[in-house]
Amino acid sequence: MSTFSGLNTVTTALWAQRRALDVTGQNIANVNTEGYSRQRADLQAIGGSTVPAFYSTSSGIGGGVSAENVQRIRDAFLEGRGHTEHANSARLLVEADTLEQIQTAFREPGDTGIQSLLSEVWDGWEDVANSPAPTPHGPRSSSAWRRWSAVSSSARPPSRRSGTRRETTSTSW
Repeated sequence: MSTFSGLNTVTTALWAQRRALDVTGQNIANVNTEGYSRQRADLQAIGGSTVPAFYSTSSGIGGGVSAENVQRIRDAFLEGRGHTEHANSARLLVEADTLEQIQTAFREPGDTGIQSLLSEVWDGWEDVANSPAPTPHGPRSSSAWRRWSAVSSSARPPSRRSGTRRETTSTSW
């Protein structure tokens, strides 16, 4: 091994260690940065000549060290979990927006929405359960009468509701 090859080995080692110190400095500087993941410089030996040239001999000693690769250290499970939760959050935001649009379309909550109409129907059923028919001589409120008529019309079969009878004809083949 010549003196110059020894100096070359020392030089490559110094450059590799300098690169490793740069990566360490980046890790320290970004320790509180959100989303930053730690990095690591991979040091690899520079191999010697495997097949010596013609009329030369090789001692098999390497040519130093290199730091060509810098790997980001991360947890694949946590990263996958983060992607999954982000997708779930986006899905729930879209669902909430859609349900808000549906709520606006059906005018809910409000006095003219489906909830108030269903509440009237259930109140009507309760009134009918308490007194099956309105008494002709007793006081009759317009809302109670309306509920009773709505409930009694919904309880009748369809042929009686329309007032006309639908006739069906059978065709024989």
